[in-house]
Amino acid sequence: MKKRFFYLLTVCICGCMSMFGQTDSAKVLRPLKASAEDYIKLLNRNGYEAFTFDISSLTDGQYNITFKIKEYKDGQKIKDDIWGGYATLRNMTLLSEFPEDDQKNVKPEDMADPDRGIYAMGKKIMIGFTPIVNDSIQPIWIEVENMGSGGNQLQMLPQYVNNDRINSNRSFQYYARPFKTGEIATGKFLPLVLLGSVWYDKDAGVFRFCGEKEINPDMSSQILRYIPHYYVIGIEVNPKKIL
Repeated sequence: MKKRFFYLLTVCICGCMSMFGQTDSAKVLRPLKASAEDYIKLLNRNGYEAFTFDISSLTDGQYNITFKIKEYKDGQKIKDDIWGGYATLRNMTLLSEFPEDDQKNVKPEDMADPDRGIYAMGKKIMIGFTPIVNDSIQPIWIEVENMGSGGNQLQMLPQYVNNDRINSNRSFQYYARPFKTGEIATGKFLPLVLLGSVWYDKDAGVFRFCGEKEINPDMSSQILRYIPHYYVIGIEVNPKKIL
């Protein structure tokens, strides 16, 4: 009888240990491969941010895409185009633009659309920001997919309250917001991204950048009433050749 009791007790203890062991082993930390979203979060935290836009509706022809940057201070436009109209890229390159001898060496499989004679084509554009330089210079990068890219630098301004400069690193903080997008009207400026400074709320003693997540193209968004300094980055599209 004692042997039988000892055997049952041993089974019970071993069973309980096994049960608790299974519970403990379920709490396991396993390594995972970092996702694209993880990298995007890391890049955003370190000053990298990109906005992309679909321009595939322009594949009916060849267009000049001119990137423009307008600068505003205290609600007034002070520069109509920082680039001066020189940041122009095309949405496609035609085979007919090559010298005749070079055209003969281009294989159909190396072309974006051999049936229409399109050698290269971009269906999206990108406006991006890289880490700030010297605490007050914001680099900007623009690109038309497969067609080309370029960059510029935007000056960030300090904040003033009652004509007194605020000595704070936060005074130079700028944030980007996309504009609401819609139909592309050729020959007209289309705003795409706003880069604006924080503003100082003297009543609360804090810096703010709160408001609409998307800016109205007609500049009627409430947030623009508070931002003391901002840039509007956009494009103007003009037809070059309809295919």
